[in-house]
Amino acid sequence: LFMAEAQSGNALAMHDLGRMFADGLGQEADEAQAREWYAKALAAFLAVEAAKPNRYVEYRIGKMYAAGLGTEHKVDCPEGAREGGLGRDYAAAADWLMKSARQDYQYAQYSLAGLYYRGQGVGQDFEKAHQLYMASSEHGFPYAAYELGKMYRDGVGCEQSPELSDDYFSAAFWGFQTLEKRGHDDKLQYRIGWMLFHGIGTAKDEAAAHKWFERSAAVGNAHAQYQLAKLILANLESDAKKLSFALEWLTKAAEAGQDSAQYALGKAYRDGQGVEKDALLAAVWFRKAAEQGNGFAAYALGKLLLDGGDGLPRDIPAAVEWLRYSVEAGNPFAQYWLGKLLLQLLRLLGAALKLAGQDGQVGLLGLDVLRQRRRLLPQGIQSQLPLAHLLPQRLRLGVELFLSIRR
Repeated sequence: LFMAEAQSGNALAMHDLGRMFADGLGQEADEAQAREWYAKALAAFLAVEAAKPNRYVEYRIGKMYAAGLGTEHKVDCPEGAREGGLGRDYAAAADWLMKSARQDYQYAQYSLAGLYYRGQGVGQDFEKAHQLYMASSEHGFPYAAYELGKMYRDGVGCEQSPELSDDYFSAAFWGFQTLEKRGHDDKLQYRIGWMLFHGIGTAKDEAAAHKWFERSAAVGNAHAQYQLAKLILANLESDAKKLSFALEWLTKAAEAGQDSAQYALGKAYRDGQGVEKDALLAAVWFRKAAEQGNGFAAYALGKLLLDGGDGLPRDIPAAVEWLRYSVEAGNPFAQYWLGKLLLQLLRLLGAALKLAGQDGQVGLLGLDVLRQRRRLLPQGIQSQLPLAHLLPQRLRLGVELFLSIRR
């Protein structure tokens, strides 16, 4: 049906076909086919707009440029760019969304507000974002009301007001429920559950939140699957059967790419929580989460690689890199631990130099270490410094760590 409509020139059907090929809905995922249909959809929307300007079509064109769908051209800004520099064009997106927003189209107002809030394609302007969210919210769009709730809560783009924040969060909560009744969307189901769980815009109700998460998880929402697993694992009264269900949900969410679930699954394999301990699998899941920017996973991976064992080889250079990454991500545990490690290494080096003064051969090693302190020794210090065996094992490890950190 979609194919027939798309082949007849229906731009909306072309776009939906692109999404179906991208997500593997109704057939196997095919990125090349998805790109082709998205490109056809964008061309069709542009043709419709050229024939007769329309605020809805302008909005759809803006959204496609913002998402990098069908926009097969070079993008100057690396943000969101895919392979070959192809991808999102926020400046073009802003232009098209402005055309639609000026005609009081609430969806364009909401999307344009997000660009101003994040400074994408336009200069960052929180006050302008607030104005656009207000305009969209006045049409009853609950997503705009939710953003206003956050802005009044934090005093961003407006004066802080807990009362107005509560009012907008409440309007968003009831608006989401109204939208969900129309379409039973899993993202809305998750959002409603999340607001119930945290008591935002409504009274806190964990039992009701659990039901909404179950609805959303059942149709594949990875965030809901992760939240369900968290609720079960945090409940001390959960029996073995429930814990098994929790791990199933956690695995599904992790396999779908949810980074928090990947981190939690890594911890389960590391600690043997509900599964047999497996340091290799723990490292795999920590790495997947860390590569998505999860600083806690980077910290856990760094510590795991630093210790090694249980079939996982020690990799000190990689361990230090992941710890550094976690520090840069703002993880206070990594900051404290790496700082403590550096202090310990300074003491170890002091001991090494003291030992060096007592033995001519080891003295040569101490000088060599100091000369190479900015080099990384990927094969380990023993392969690079033939006299390293003269140092006690603890000092050798300390020197290797120091060289890795000072790279």
